Amino acid sequence: MQRLVTAAAGGLVDRNGHRVELTLGPPADTATMTAVTERCAALGAALPAELSRLLAATTGVDGLLDLDLTGERHSVEMAELLPAGHPVAADGFGNFWLLDLTPDTVETAPVFFVCHDAPVLLYQAETLADFVDEAVKSLEPGRTSTIDDVHEDRLHQVSRRAPGAMSWSEAMESGDKTLRAFAETLDLSWTVVDLRRREVGMGVAWGAHGPRTRLARHGWDRVFGYAPPVKQRRLWHRMAFADPTMGIRPARSRSRARRTAPPAPPPP
Repeated sequence: MQRLVTAAAGGLVDRNGHRVELTLGPPADTATMTAVTERCAALGAALPAELSRLLAATTGVDGLLDLDLTGERHSVEMAELLPAGHPVAADGFGNFWLLDLTPDTVETAPVFFVCHDAPVLLYQAETLADFVDEAVKSLEPGRTSTIDDVHEDRLHQVSRRAPGAMSWSEAMESGDKTLRAFAETLDLSWTVVDLRRREVGMGVAWGAHGPRTRLARHGWDRVFGYAPPVKQRRLWHRMAFADPTMGIRPARSRSRARRTAPPAPPPP
């Protein structure tokens, strides 16, 4: 937090020597804290003590990845993979950073980056403090930051190579009970990614099979899966287009038409 306060007080300059303007938001009031706590509880997750401490100091920072610790400013849906995800920052182009809250995130929670182009979910930082620190570093000239590396998917190129991904068969044959239990709920069309032990930039290609990619998570464990969409069977009805009656034929009369003699020739 001290690093953030120093940066907002004018302790940052960009590569051109200009001052970086950061504006700290006010501390969260009682109503905001109650709303955040109740939202976490409704999702079955714990509110990290680290987040509570930061909220007591500020609700966010303008000029630093649109940082909003309340989770109210940013709207992002990734419930299949982050069922209790708490958005804390955005890049302004429809991509977000979220805390992955679970019942075990009592002290801290890891930060994940959700990108739509390419469609990937990437691990960013182990704690919110680490994330904020890297965000400040990204503004400092001459310093490297994992924010840019993850944002551009440079470290592991998850969108193209899917490192760490395993087939359903590999998960089923694994000596890991959690992986086997997860695989038993799936079928051979699924790919499994284990992010319980992770490095910055590792993740899940959640759009590997297009916008209808099926996604799953093994409870609160950070073990994920994705699979191609289920093909829908189409029922085609044959239509007799060659028949102008479209298959509906008039009933035939049972009576025969009376034959008449040909007309007599005219008199000479």
